[in-house]
Amino acid sequence: MSELKLRPPKEENSRGEAEGADHLRRRSLQLQEGGIQPLLQGEGRAGWKPALQEGVLFAEMEREDAIGVAMEGLQAPEYTREQKLRYEREILEVCVSGHPLDFLPRNGETWSDELPRLHGKRVTLCGWVVTYRYVGTKNYRNMMFVTLEDQRGLFEVILFPDAYDKYGGLVYETRAMRVTGVVQEGEHINGEAMERLKG
Repeated sequence: MSELKLRPPKEENSRGEAEGADHLRRRSLQLQEGGIQPLLQGEGRAGWKPALQEGVLFAEMEREDAIGVAMEGLQAPEYTREQKLRYEREILEVCVSGHPLDFLPRNGETWSDELPRLHGKRVTLCGWVVTYRYVGTKNYRNMMFVTLEDQRGLFEVILFPDAYDKYGGLVYETRAMRVTGVVQEGEHINGEAMERLKG
């Protein structure tokens, strides 16, 4: 942390003249001896506001982290890993404590890293939507490319117009889903069915 440099505040006495460093030293000694109360109750309250603005009242805070001091007194409940993930998803929209699918049900679905050896096979995967984009076809219908991830990697699902009409709306409603489709060359999946995963 950078060192706090103090400069004397420009205070004016009753005649409008600036008071010097002696006045500041006297106030600093009052702080060290008795805290802020003598300043607040002492020779007029106008003198402590400039000192506060210049950082004199908080000069001792260099030794400790202000946030750490404030958090010390708080009693935060201990959360399970599942609760942390749920709150991170809801509040931050990013999971920090683990993968968002860690506590969602799995029933023997394929993992993304198994796709290269499953060309032409129908598979079901669980995934978390990372990104998507939809495009129009030359027949003025929509299709969508959806990138999902599981705990082992990324995979792409292509929803052609008929599948997009049935399942495209799910991508906007939820991020955790189960996808069924045929693995194509390049390890992308020709999506046939999608369903929301509830956790």
